[in-house]
Amino acid sequence: MIMKIEDALFYANKVILGADYGLYQHCLNVAGISHSACLELGLDEELGFCSGLLHDCGKVVWLNNPLCFNFMEHPELSYALLKDSNIDVATIAYMHHSYQINKYPEVCEIEVPDRLEIYCQLISFVDKVEANMTRSRARPEDAINTMSKIYMFNPEIIEVVKDIVTTRSEYPVI
Repeated sequence: MIMKIEDALFYANKVILGADYGLYQHCLNVAGISHSACLELGLDEELGFCSGLLHDCGKVVWLNNPLCFNFMEHPELSYALLKDSNIDVATIAYMHHSYQINKYPEVCEIEVPDRLEIYCQLISFVDKVEANMTRSRARPEDAINTMSKIYMFNPEIIEVVKDIVTTRSEYPVI
């Protein structure tokens, strides 16, 4: 089942924006960078955008129930929220904290189809870089270098994301 960008935006506007503006802005940035990267890599940009936009939707559950859930459970919560509407987006959201070349599949409790591995890695890397740029106020080059040294990611993804975040001030999707 293909999730449409309009459906993902409707969900994000209704659920994520209503819960936390900073989280919403982070998700929009991850979606925009992921969309641009998918175009460069020849991947499905709609899947990249929707996965980037909704990767942290489980944080809303945590924000509403901080005593019931551990913050680091948000990928599993995202998966639970999304799996009935789009299993591909749900799988990518589940893997967005875990997916690195050297750790998958040891950390994975669900089956990740081969065709989704590059999206899992892309969203994971973009999420880390975007958070480093906005929360730590790191320059794009520094965020890329830091995340590339700490985590093992596909060099092609690193180069494409580096080009996007260092040469563009916006990440348009339409």
